[in-house]
Amino acid sequence: MHALSRSIVLLPRTYTRPFSSSFLKNAALPHSPYHALFNLQQGSNPFVIDLSELRKNFLQAQRSAHPDAVVGQGSAAQTVAGVNSAELNKAYRTLQSPLQRAEYLLSLHGVKVGEEDKLDGEDQDHAEFIMEVMEARSELEDAESEDEIAQIRQDNRARMAETIGVLEEAFRDSDITRALKASIRLRYWESLEDAARERS
Repeated sequence: MHALSRSIVLLPRTYTRPFSSSFLKNAALPHSPYHALFNLQQGSNPFVIDLSELRKNFLQAQRSAHPDAVVGQGSAAQTVAGVNSAELNKAYRTLQSPLQRAEYLLSLHGVKVGEEDKLDGEDQDHAEFIMEVMEARSELEDAESEDEIAQIRQDNRARMAETIGVLEEAFRDSDITRALKASIRLRYWESLEDAARERS
């Protein structure tokens, strides 16, 4: 588990060059926060974004960066457009997902959340959480009807929403330790959702 300080403040680097289709067609995308690629206002909480604005700006950017937009401009332009298009897709998927968005914001500050990251079972709060996860898993394994699975998914979506709320508060307060713990918990709940969806 990462030893993190509450004093770390979320201040992602910003990229001030204005969005333009000509820029996307002729230069590789900069290494910058994904928010900047879609002209999203980060405000005081980079975790909170307008998903409808994200979608709209993504489609606009993707039209400009798509390789078809530079047909006839040479192989170099095609290569750059292909790379940019792939990067935009990756950035969009990351920001669209609360879990991936949280992990991305943590990565901007050197905190990498990997599959091997687990909650500390020696902590009473974490031990109770792990027990809750195990009980939910057991309920899913024992479920015999679609109604039972639907109820499990409904309960789990409520847990996910609550955890996302914790992430919003953690990033608002620049509490990296809390954000890390919440992101790991959200991964557990998303894993349960995936398993339940497969049985639906």
